[in-house]
Amino acid sequence: LPVACKAQNKRYTTKLNKKGSMVYLEHSGSRFWRCAKTAPRTVITSYGKCGFTGRTIKKTDFKNRQEADDYVSSQEATKRNCGYIDATDPSIPPNKGGGKSSGSSSSSSSSSKKKASLKSHSAPDLEDQEEEMTVDSGLAEVDAALSSRVVVHETLHARLALVDHSKNSDKYYILQVLVDGKKKKIKKGGSASKTGLDYYLFTRWGRTGTGGQCNLEGPFVGGENHAEKGFSNLFKSKTGVEWAKAVRGAPPKTGKYEYLESVSKGDKDASWYYYLTLDPFGKADGWYEYDKNNADEVESLYLQYVASKHVARLSARFIHSTSSGYTYKVNLGDLTQTNTNSGKARPIKRTTTGKPPS
Repeated sequence: LPVACKAQNKRYTTKLNKKGSMVYLEHSGSRFWRCAKTAPRTVITSYGKCGFTGRTIKKTDFKNRQEADDYVSSQEATKRNCGYIDATDPSIPPNKGGGKSSGSSSSSSSSSKKKASLKSHSAPDLEDQEEEMTVDSGLAEVDAALSSRVVVHETLHARLALVDHSKNSDKYYILQVLVDGKKKKIKKGGSASKTGLDYYLFTRWGRTGTGGQCNLEGPFVGGENHAEKGFSNLFKSKTGVEWAKAVRGAPPKTGKYEYLESVSKGDKDASWYYYLTLDPFGKADGWYEYDKNNADEVESLYLQYVASKHVARLSARFIHSTSSGYTYKVNLGDLTQTNTNSGKARPIKRTTTGKPPS
């Protein structure tokens, strides 16, 4: 018997019957939530990090079957509104059934998930104003063949940042819906069954200046609509804002990611330098050029700062340098960098002449 619940003007349906049923959802490929109705008045809930058993709670104090059904529906709605989406339960053997998430049939869940560490990969490049329409380079680490043929959905893509000056914390999050035409001409819109297109949701996240990690979900058997739903739910969970109402560059909600402005193309001759004095290893005082990875990252953040019209909240960013192992506070307003460990501050400069500062 289908049981519906309403939360934040949305309705979700969990298929419940005398034999019981199970709901399985995941958040960003990193956390899972499973709710199983194993008897008319018994509900077992498990949750935790993907790949682990997690914590399990058994609840048996329901007055009747309907109360248990309503409980499952309410919990599911809450999780979905927090960004959890349909996924295939890894604890259920293939073709055994019962592992689909609530409100889903074989047409509403994605067929697979792939997660990868990008620890040795370069940080995302944000310079080109068309970069958001370029498939993120991290995808090749997960599926090189897919990376070679997909394109980024025309509208479903976003770059986010979460900067917390009180914690010296700076993180990025990238979302892209990818369209795979499988060598067929790609057309906008339509369902997978009509166009022959496959849709995937790719996400990448980490500390600013690092490769981070990524997750690929799909193809969505439900097509573009289900990919968009997954994208929208995840965007809202990270920003606290409905995707349909999102505005680039708007001040972020407390503790949430900011939806960044598009950045203009940088100067190909741009270089970054820091001024070294009293070096403990004996280097002469003077201007020294950033290594390429750090220079690219600072240039990207500088272009974001310019695109934001020099908004104060993006004037100071925290970059973790994989080459040195230190985290630096880079103030793009007064052009200084500060080692967050030692507190040592140094002047920095950007040049477009191809030469060190004078």
